[in-house]
Amino acid sequence: MTDRNAPITTSPSFYPMIPIAAVVVLFAGSALVAQQRGSASGKWITAWGSSQQALGMTTVTNATVRMIARVTIAGESVRIRLDNTYGTSPLSIGKASLGQRVRGAVLTSGATRPILFNGSPSVTVPAGGNVRSDPVPMKVTARQDLAVSLYIPEANVRPSQHAGALVTSYVSADGSGDLTADESGTPFKGTTTSMFWLKGIDVQSAASAGAIIAFGDSITDGTCATVDAHDRWEDWLAVRLNLDDATHGARGAHKAIVNEGIGGNTVSRENLQPPPDSTPGVERLERDEHVGFEVFGRAMDLYFGGDMEAAIALTGQVCGRIDRVKPVSQILAEIRSEFFAVLEELQRSYGRA
Repeated sequence: MTDRNAPITTSPSFYPMIPIAAVVVLFAGSALVAQQRGSASGKWITAWGSSQQALGMTTVTNATVRMIARVTIAGESVRIRLDNTYGTSPLSIGKASLGQRVRGAVLTSGATRPILFNGSPSVTVPAGGNVRSDPVPMKVTARQDLAVSLYIPEANVRPSQHAGALVTSYVSADGSGDLTADESGTPFKGTTTSMFWLKGIDVQSAASAGAIIAFGDSITDGTCATVDAHDRWEDWLAVRLNLDDATHGARGAHKAIVNEGIGGNTVSRENLQPPPDSTPGVERLERDEHVGFEVFGRAMDLYFGGDMEAAIALTGQVCGRIDRVKPVSQILAEIRSEFFAVLEELQRSYGRA
């Protein structure tokens, strides 16, 4: 039985030859976020994110996808990042919009705004590349559902995606064309629980002190959580931080929570058989964080190594006490050192690595 009051250990208790049974939580504090200033009215902070893991089998032809994402901090403006990480050809976006979700695919009437890219309503995302939009003036609140609608004009386009998004998004029928301005939701008959192309949502916020990025495997991704319930441990952490800020006046407690987990993810690919089915953690760290690896190298991280019981304990304790903090570089060095120590022990015991 899990002791919710037990302190969280900071010693790694897993090895890279098995899926990551731990979480690295990257904290982008005020000094870090200061490097992302958008204007005097606030700083640009990533308020929602998702890690792409594969090229989806679904195809989209001359249709519109409406991706639903819940931001975790309030702000005055919004911008999005689109990734074509696993795309084998350039992705053409004919038009895009940002709306405030009411329910299902229905949006708040009159609130939808076009998304531009360097002033243009269309953009091409290179294969393996990404683009960031221009800012969209829109006031948002913490834990508000936003809808990013993308018109895909070409035929049989497979999405670069995160498969286990645990939120329902919507797709119009092939041939239905540009429906990015539609607020009724009626044309969006298809649904998906994958996240197509949408990598991150940034919010320009004067109230938030920074972001906490959860980076791990299925514990982080949300395996066994409920679709559309927003009941992963990161969701509850976002609620607790927001309540601490609003109720107790905890200065600097209002931080964004960004989930970069991938179910079954591993730390590295070295000596793994069968090979990992998603990009290992050490390879995707720079790709999936949101301010640049050279910046995160100077950040401090909340880290715990453990199992499912530790994850349950974390839900109740992240806002309380953490044993200590470490730089990302130190965490990765410890993981690598322990990995090779295990290989040496296997070689001594079985005569092979």
